[in-house]
Amino acid sequence: MKKKEYEFKPTNTKKSVVIIGFGPSGIFAAYYLSKSGVKVTVIERGEKIEDRTQSVRKFFEKGSLNFNSNISFGEGGAGTFSDGKLTSRSKDPRLYEVLKTLTEFGAPSEILHKKMPHVGTDILREIIIKMRKHLEDLGTKFYFSTKADDFVFKDGKLIKVFAGEKRI
Repeated sequence: MKKKEYEFKPTNTKKSVVIIGFGPSGIFAAYYLSKSGVKVTVIERGEKIEDRTQSVRKFFEKGSLNFNSNISFGEGGAGTFSDGKLTSRSKDPRLYEVLKTLTEFGAPSEILHKKMPHVGTDILREIIIKMRKHLEDLGTKFYFSTKADDFVFKDGKLIKVFAGEKRI
């Protein structure tokens, strides 16, 4: 695998970012922005993994569907309940940075050199939980079971996000 390494330097910015959705893109956007010193808020319509797992179990056992937190929606995105294959853009040199980050949070180091890296669903869930907790330690705020309803812009800049009764 070709690899491209990145250096994320902390900044003294006072900027803040709202990320909608905490699937793979949301996770890594929050991670790299927070690591660089940007104030990050994440809004996710589904539940965090610990609760989402229970909702998915209820669906399979009783047929009870939580429309906002299920196999498709919730922390980690749809892949959280897949088999844990990490094959997206496997020839992209930027993938190395993603895989390296996953190993920092508990993925086996063998994923760094395998052609078709795989961590397994259970390990992937643990990694995502560890990443969330690390982000919380960095100051990232999370709103789970919260759907973004409306956005207010001024002069082309997002100034408010309405999520239920919350103003973010």
